[in-house]
Amino acid sequence: MSYSSFSDNDDDLFDDNVSLSSSASTSSNTPSDDFKTLIESIDKKEFDKIDRMFFRSKVALTLIDGANSYIFENNSYNRSIFNTLNYLTNNQFQYELFADVLEESILRRMIIRDFLLACVDNTSDDILKKLSKLVDFDIDYNFLNTYFYSFLEILNFAINDNIELYQKVCNQLNRQPLSNIIDGTFNENSPTLIGTNDYINNVFQNIKHSFGHGYFQ
Repeated sequence: MSYSSFSDNDDDLFDDNVSLSSSASTSSNTPSDDFKTLIESIDKKEFDKIDRMFFRSKVALTLIDGANSYIFENNSYNRSIFNTLNYLTNNQFQYELFADVLEESILRRMIIRDFLLACVDNTSDDILKKLSKLVDFDIDYNFLNTYFYSFLEILNFAINDNIELYQKVCNQLNRQPLSNIIDGTFNENSPTLIGTNDYINNVFQNIKHSFGHGYFQ
């Protein structure tokens, strides 16, 4: 095939009047343009249908996930440990655990009570105005009486009631109750307020010291 046969057929490739084809213009589009074109090409009814399908699927999956979480949130392991420890201790473990729970709840209530008392006792008209401006809500003495003082009364009632119950449980165990609980005060260094890991580590430290070892593991 001669060169002239190619040149005769390709004269129009360099003609200024030749317009670009639709395929050529599409290839120059950005991905975002292509996505926009795709969305615009979808019929609105079809799009609404797809949207409703996704919504129904989401609702169904949410219900299924919620049901599965409830079904498989199984506390049998903890109940088994609790029952076994009761069996091994002739039902004394339940009293020990209840005493510890009461200690912690009483001390934590005392901390909240003293914190609220400190806030209320140091509250002045100027502070109330600043707080109201800060939270964009009117805070006055009526607000304090309705919420803070009523909450303090509930805390005091719960503290006194639980202290009485705590003493009875300790008597059942022949256990010496914490003096600061009986006195109505709290001690931030109380073992009850120490985190579980720190509490256990302290016990381990005491064991090591009893064997004549230092602080390092």
